[in-house]
Amino acid sequence: MKKFGLFIAATFAALAPFQPSIAAPASLAPYTPTVLNQPNAKALALSVGGNHACAVYDDGSVRCWGGNGLGQLGDGTRNERPTLIERNTALSVKDLNGFARSVVAGEGHTCALLNTGSVKCWGDNRKYQLGNGYQPPQPRPQPHETLIANVSQIAAGDSHNCAVMQDGAVRCWGSNNLEQLGISAETPASAQAIFVSDIGTGQGKVPAQLVAASTNGACALTLSGSVMCWGDDNPIPRKISGLSQNVTAIAAGGEHYCAVQSGVAKCWGSNNSGELGDGTTNRATNPVTVQGIEDEVIDIEAGVSHTCALLATGRVKCWGANESGQLGDGTVLRRLTPVDVQNLPLNVTAISAGKTLSCAIMAGAIKCWGNLVYQASAYQVKPTPVQGLNGFDLGGGIANISLGELHTCVLSYASVAYCWGNNVQGQLGDGTFTSRAIPQPVKLNNAARYISSGGGHTCAILLNGTVRCWGKNDNGQAGGANLVDQPFPVAVGGLGNDLVSVAAGWAHTCALTLGGGVKCWGANASGQLGNGGNTDSNAASNALGLSTEVRAISSGGVHSCALLSNGNVRCWGNNSSGQLGTGDTESRNSPTLVMGLSATAIGIEAGAHHTCALLNTGDVQCWGGNGDGQLGDGGNASRGTPARVNLPTRAIAIAAGGFTGCDEQSTRCGSHTCAILNGGQPVCWGRNINGQLGSGNLQNANLPQSVAPIFSSGTNAFAIDTGGGHTCMLSSAGAASNDVYCWGSDRDGQLAASATLQGAVGGVFWQILRLPLLLK
Repeated sequence: MKKFGLFIAATFAALAPFQPSIAAPASLAPYTPTVLNQPNAKALALSVGGNHACAVYDDGSVRCWGGNGLGQLGDGTRNERPTLIERNTALSVKDLNGFARSVVAGEGHTCALLNTGSVKCWGDNRKYQLGNGYQPPQPRPQPHETLIANVSQIAAGDSHNCAVMQDGAVRCWGSNNLEQLGISAETPASAQAIFVSDIGTGQGKVPAQLVAASTNGACALTLSGSVMCWGDDNPIPRKISGLSQNVTAIAAGGEHYCAVQSGVAKCWGSNNSGELGDGTTNRATNPVTVQGIEDEVIDIEAGVSHTCALLATGRVKCWGANESGQLGDGTVLRRLTPVDVQNLPLNVTAISAGKTLSCAIMAGAIKCWGNLVYQASAYQVKPTPVQGLNGFDLGGGIANISLGELHTCVLSYASVAYCWGNNVQGQLGDGTFTSRAIPQPVKLNNAARYISSGGGHTCAILLNGTVRCWGKNDNGQAGGANLVDQPFPVAVGGLGNDLVSVAAGWAHTCALTLGGGVKCWGANASGQLGNGGNTDSNAASNALGLSTEVRAISSGGVHSCALLSNGNVRCWGNNSSGQLGTGDTESRNSPTLVMGLSATAIGIEAGAHHTCALLNTGDVQCWGGNGDGQLGDGGNASRGTPARVNLPTRAIAIAAGGFTGCDEQSTRCGSHTCAILNGGQPVCWGRNINGQLGSGNLQNANLPQSVAPIFSSGTNAFAIDTGGGHTCMLSSAGAASNDVYCWGSDRDGQLAASATLQGAVGGVFWQILRLPLLLK
């Protein structure tokens, strides 16, 4: 956010405004500063995020404390730290492999700037805020794909980040729902660091020296001393009136901004809690002077709804919201003008303001006041658990969900996988062949970070980068040493420990390596392994021509597809319905370029006999089989090249039913497609014999249908997946809060709709759920 001494004072990670549900106990909410337990090193810079905080020490290390459900502490786990002692003890971030210059904390992620000028991030990655292109949360630092050198300063917002380059350019990445990346919201999110227009070198551009990020926007302090801001539904940087010169520091909070001009603090934006410090609660579109500060201000930090200033005398003053004691004046009273933080010595060198916590550094020690809002009952709405998940270790919620033909699996933020539904091939991974209508922990020793369900098998990436699979293995798709079904997870031959995601198809599996390569194993009669042959294999082999550039993969019925870093898509395998997108029906045993995409692809989904791509414009294009209307173009004719889905607004996520063991009379055919629209509304189209569209009827649809609106106010869907005849999604009212909703067939207990189905699983009993069911 700004420089202080030789180190960059960390930027506050702005959040959606916090609405406390209960008062925090006094022991967890000190209203005046208390000392943080810390190592034998001196803190130089710090940053407070959503429910965690991090500091840089003089040995170059980064240490974090607080919530860890998304891996934001960077200690290699997603283990929560529930006790006061653990919570207030900084944990060393692992695998930075460099001397850190600064650190910034977002709502559920963290980034560090290293002395090499490169950036590494860890934690939540659902909005690409880690900059590495991969969706799962990462509990260890991940190198940014494009910011590998020449970065001089970084800032973190809610779920986006910005960086100032050595030449004065500003680049941003992550969420873009309100154009906070400086580009049109037609690109909903980006892992690539995008250049912000009008800032940097070149004619008509002004170089930046500092950047600050708010919840949905950002501001840059230019070398000329002016301030330019963008986002909040405006991608074009605009100069802030009255701040054209002599600005030395800037700050960005929840929905307000501040600057220090000639030693005077000025703020603008939202003022519901008095965070502008002008003695009112009136919103200000132009900067207003903070009242009641007589000394020179040298630094300023903006929290969600409060603000703090560091004075030249070494004192700290704060104002605004104070429900958790974040103003440090010994009360929980809102203050419309600045008050002194109590019990701080007059040698403060750095400050940071977060959600309901503030911190300061003095003589290398850290003191904090307020509350991390870390207790589950206070800082998040826990997921309404799937029936039978009660008591299991969700570690803050569900990280990802994956649907097989007749079973369902989820992965918790605590790295534990759970599966339920049909288990006749061992696809639940619980060591039995007994089907279950309630979730069962997979025997993975709490070590998974990604999971994918296929036709009758399931695979997971472990925390150490290796893969394990279980279930049906007649074609080697589970990778065991022989072709017998595997009720326990087993290793796959031909793979290393550098895997980042896995995609399970009907009877084959593919994995994506850290270097951007693809390896596949299992059935190969149609060339779905992509290795140039047609021989089944229970050991992985390389997909031809895909060694470095792949960003994402998806495996469908008997074909697979890869999304490349340039936005192109390549597919291989069966092409009887045109699902490879080559304009013909000739199958391929090596990856082939999809023809006719109208824009850059940012997501890919392979279904039973069709494929869909999510474009950076927010459009969705599908191709292949269309007998049930699964292409969503209003017709039922198959297409060999992409056709635009008729969506009412741009999409942010897609899923395609991915299984091929079906015919026109089957209740298990996965020929349907779903998307989540910007704003969190799910829509589905295609086959609906089981109610898998969630539209409230059993009629197929060749145009997108809204899923029945049963969601509470402020709850949005952010992930969705489709199985053989059922659909599930994750919805959230907060960063670490997600609910699982499922609808469609429950014949094999794959919805976990009722514990009474336990005795009927695998028998003739089945039911249709026409409306989404909130799994308890």
